[in-house]
Amino acid sequence: MTSRTFTLAALGALGTWGVLQVAPASAQIRTDTSLGRPAQTLNGPNYLIPQTLGVVAGNNLFHSFQTFNIQTGESAVFTTASASLANVIARVTGGSASTIAGQLRLQAAGGTPNFFFINPAGVTFGAGASVDVPGAFYVSTANYVKFPDGNFYADTATPSTFSSASPEAFGFLAGGRATVQAINTNPQGTPGQPARPVSRRSRPSRRPTPSRSPPRWPRCAPSSPRCPPRR
Repeated sequence: MTSRTFTLAALGALGTWGVLQVAPASAQIRTDTSLGRPAQTLNGPNYLIPQTLGVVAGNNLFHSFQTFNIQTGESAVFTTASASLANVIARVTGGSASTIAGQLRLQAAGGTPNFFFINPAGVTFGAGASVDVPGAFYVSTANYVKFPDGNFYADTATPSTFSSASPEAFGFLAGGRATVQAINTNPQGTPGQPARPVSRRSRPSRRPTPSRSPPRWPRCAPSSPRCPPRR
């Protein structure tokens, strides 16, 4: 199976450049109790997140974390055992922002599943961050992922639907809005298509889609009527 590596070349315009604030070394990745299991602090620096830590509904795999951070030199690898999975959806529920400064990877047993990651408190990509997934990668500070038959909320006090349908959109509630940021991201080259995270400032009803390269205008004289306007 061939995976696609996403670098963060497209992130610079989304955030403020500065010094990356490193989170405490303890509890970098910790699950919560919302999936019916005791909370578990995973062992780093190479975190392994198997399918058994989540909940499967149809072709969807759901994960829920109290905290989720990957520091420089660390990695977090999600693995699946079911070849039919189409989507892996992860949420962070603890109220603290996530820092991703290492490798975030999805190792699938088969197919090309998409990866969704939401944290309403914010997501910061730092130097050395990379994303390696078989399908599309979506990251947002949305309050929930919308499905045809319900929503998967980041707030565990609100009942969530573990849907077997495909995700339709990100959803946002009223209140202060965090953002997806890139700080000191300067990757060497772009081996794959850059991933452009979806910020919480995006329209709530808009279906998340992978980024596209800007159009290349044909060369022509500015006075020509066939020359398209430039913005």
